Amino acid sequence: MKYVKKLVMMSSRPIAVVTDDATDSALRRLLFDAGEDFEDLIILCKADITTKNEKKQRRFKQNFEVVEQKIKDVEERDRVRNFQPPISGEQIMEIFGISPGKEIGIIKNAIKEAILEGEVENNYNSALEFVINLGKELNLEPKNI
Repeated sequence: MKYVKKLVMMSSRPIAVVTDDATDSALRRLLFDAGEDFEDLIILCKADITTKNEKKQRRFKQNFEVVEQKIKDVEERDRVRNFQPPISGEQIMEIFGISPGKEIGIIKNAIKEAILEGEVENNYNSALEFVINLGKELNLEPKNI
């Protein structure tokens, strides 16, 4: 039921990113949230077209094809599907020589958000630089780099 609930709750999101002004960030978030179920989400959206007007049906289906292409472009560029931050909590603890704590969660969440927003590239070196800078803001000094 979690799967069905997820698809139904997300079913209005693909149409929102059809427009030319849809940001890469919005596309990344849609892909991140849908994960492995993105294709199923698009199938549901296409199946949910209820108009009998064939012109509208074609236009709606073309809109979803536009979304699929945009997502494909973003995914190829950013590798967002099944996204895992390039730096783990264990690595963060090692970098700063700290034990598990709230700082780890803060840093991990900040990495994820920065990557999804396009502020940081989805690779180890960019994420490491981001982690070190954020750690300094949190009064953490790198110990093991």
